Amino acid sequence: MPVIYADSGDGYIKSSASGHSTWSAARNATSGDTPDTNDSNTAPGAGVEYQAAKGGGSTFTVIRAFFFFDFSSVSGTVDSGATLSIRGAPGTSGMAANSARIVKSTAFGGDGGTALAATDFDAITGFSSGNSMSGNVTDYSSTIIGAWDGSGWNDFTLNATAINDINTDGYLIVCLVEKGFDYDNNDPSSGLWSNRIMGLTWRDRGTATAPHIDYTVTSGWGGIAVNDVANADIKLINMISKSQITKVNDV
Repeated sequence: MPVIYADSGDGYIKSSASGHSTWSAARNATSGDTPDTNDSNTAPGAGVEYQAAKGGGSTFTVIRAFFFFDFSSVSGTVDSGATLSIRGAPGTSGMAANSARIVKSTAFGGDGGTALAATDFDAITGFSSGNSMSGNVTDYSSTIIGAWDGSGWNDFTLNATAINDINTDGYLIVCLVEKGFDYDNNDPSSGLWSNRIMGLTWRDRGTATAPHIDYTVTSGWGGIAVNDVANADIKLINMISKSQITKVNDV
């Protein structure tokens, strides 16, 4: 099965290096700390940190991970059943249940044209400040990781929306978010707490342990040029998405 690896510029963004004084300020920040795109293994790579302090001074930090997958060289239509796999790393903690989801992002300039930026912290399609992500953002998988595996694979089966975006745009931009507090917008100070940290393996590019998407393609006109335009460069024909076309001129 062919594989597309995440771009070398992927990484994570903390809402703040030193933390925020309220949950709202941390989760709804429009810009975060300088992205970290240099680590081989990271804990935290995504998650939520909360440090309670007697007499006030508590701090909150949200960490989100961003990935760009370039499918522009793929000939043919990517089929349903593609899987995004992210390998965990040491340092994972507090992730025994309700750990993670993946959602659509507009980071990297929205098309991979720019580097991951601090202002990409809230670059989540449909994100609404102060509201749960459920029903607002664009989920890229129905998979909810229960216990994040800090030494093995965490797999998300891509949904029809993600597959359509791959076939229409030629790329996929993904944000990995903690589920129980960030995605659901639950204030961690409201109950018993331990930090929820996902360790991620980032930097083994082009090897079996890198973040990647396994996929298959439909044969047919997928490798055929149209009017001397390479198939990989075609997005629409007569305003119809390439993913919706099964034949061109009976081919």
